[in-house]
Amino acid sequence: MKAIIIDDDFESIKTLCIMLEKFCPHVSIIATCSETVSAETVLAEVKPDLVFLDIEMPGKDGITFLKDQNSPEFEVIFVTGHDEFLLQALRLAAVDYLLKPVDPYELIYAVEQAKSRFSTKTISKRLEVLTENLINKENIKNGKICLSDADGYYIVRFKDVLYLEADNTYTLFFLMDGRQMLISKPLIEYERLLPEEEFFRIHKSYLVNMSHVTGFKKTEGGCVVLSSGRELEVSRRKKDELLERIKNLFLF
Repeated sequence: MKAIIIDDDFESIKTLCIMLEKFCPHVSIIATCSETVSAETVLAEVKPDLVFLDIEMPGKDGITFLKDQNSPEFEVIFVTGHDEFLLQALRLAAVDYLLKPVDPYELIYAVEQAKSRFSTKTISKRLEVLTENLINKENIKNGKICLSDADGYYIVRFKDVLYLEADNTYTLFFLMDGRQMLISKPLIEYERLLPEEEFFRIHKSYLVNMSHVTGFKKTEGGCVVLSSGRELEVSRRKKDELLERIKNLFLF
């Protein structure tokens, strides 16, 4: 894979080059840039397969720089510091990233992920999710997630998700329009990823969008009623916490 590094820190560039040579010899660094102006020209000339892009740079930051590219056909691995909100936005967009200082095992994994995604040409879709979630930082309900299944990548709004169901090591998404999407990640991954203000784990098998909860039935263990009419079992240990959430939701 042909790659370029865009970073305003010379030592970071030097370290990443050494690590790539040692741990990812199939990646060939054909250019490095310390600012985005020269990077524009380099991208047009060398047409890389992969770009290592620092987010925090003077002038135009990495995300803005990438947005300005016209339908990029390269994969991107962002390089950044520890900003929890930004990291969550990157995860929701299914965008690969490395934290400084770069760990060699994370580097190998990110490169392999980028390599597997290269032929899909979906960076524009994933960048859309990233930028919209950053814009909607204060309005979580308008957030999005990028999901991939056997057929490709899909952008889904949080508000369009009814609930998620565990299926062994997979997760089944149930959407408002009736679609079901089987994703090859366990439910716990999405419990950690989706905003807890909107989603609640009512049972070992279910993670529900609280915006679609319309009622609660006091059966033996209890069950929630969703806007679609579907009823889902609630575990006994989650019942009290759920009822407190419902009280706050409906203000009674």
